[in-house]
Amino acid sequence: MSAPSPTLRQWLREANLLRGLPEEDLDRLAGIARTRSYAPGEAVFQEGDPADDLPILLSGQVRIYKTGPDGREQTLRLVHRGEAFGEAAALLDQPYPASAEATAPARVLVLDAAGFRDLLAGNPQLALRMIAALSRLLHDFTALVEQLTLREVAPRLAAWLLAEARRQQARGGGTVVTLTISKGLLASRLGTVPETLSRALARMRQAGLIEVKGRTIRVLDAPGLEAMAEGQVNA
Repeated sequence: MSAPSPTLRQWLREANLLRGLPEEDLDRLAGIARTRSYAPGEAVFQEGDPADDLPILLSGQVRIYKTGPDGREQTLRLVHRGEAFGEAAALLDQPYPASAEATAPARVLVLDAAGFRDLLAGNPQLALRMIAALSRLLHDFTALVEQLTLREVAPRLAAWLLAEARRQQARGGGTVVTLTISKGLLASRLGTVPETLSRALARMRQAGLIEVKGRTIRVLDAPGLEAMAEGQVNA
């Protein structure tokens, strides 16, 4: 086997699922890895496709979504840089249960699923990371179901803004949330329509909780947003 390129090795190191693995494991992974590029709106995979690959997002953004019988789409997850997606299907060797498409120009590191499962079988450290990743995914989906069934739009939006502020702050941001997706896509993620989302944003702004300028939303009152997310106050 030829030595992996420095670029590929660096991409493997930066993947959340693979960070900190020994060099020999990175060598094995490099042998089953390749990269692909996707234009906005291009499908990474479709619901029902065989999960032959385990994708990891290198740059851009990908959304995971389901399409209902009436054609309406529900966004289940927004995938960010360094995150794997389609993990459960790749691990279980089952078809993808949802679809994935790029929402911005995206580059994806693709691991051969069968080769990854072989490596996983003899690597307890990697197996534990996979279990942790799937546990977080289950937690996120449980929270999504709770939000869609038990909460109104304003609490869902408040919870999303707080979570996104924390995520962007971890990457060097602050209390400002920069929208990297359209309001239509955000509405889909929150299980509503753009008009209702706009009204919720307007009420939050009027209540002094946030400030909106273009694609940036500044959190002015984090405790107030937290109370709204918990359903303690109404927008």
